[in-house]
Amino acid sequence: MFNNCSRLFFSCSKKAVELGDANQKQMMALGLDRYLVSLGNKQLFGSQATKENSCWCLHQVESSFPEAKRIEQTGRTLKKSADWLLGIYNTNKSCMKLQCKKELRPSPKGTVPGYW
Repeated sequence: MFNNCSRLFFSCSKKAVELGDANQKQMMALGLDRYLVSLGNKQLFGSQATKENSCWCLHQVESSFPEAKRIEQTGRTLKKSADWLLGIYNTNKSCMKLQCKKELRPSPKGTVPGYW
């Protein structure tokens, strides 16, 4: 169910962008990241985090994904997205780690046909 909802969210946002609503680019990125992480794959944009113990961490991100494409879709670099996301949730000074422990599979080019 979760995979289908994330995939639908991505697909609807992608269609809106194709129809000319550029405001949906960020929503498309969020949906795609959520979908990939739910499948056990690395995310592309760095928008998905989870709580481990009492601290939030960022799910692994596909390093081969171009930073320029992240900026085009979300208006932010990966570092800015991570800083923003973790800055909101990790107010405790002991929460210094950035990346979650859970290993995710790579998401190389071809993982999302017609997009990446």
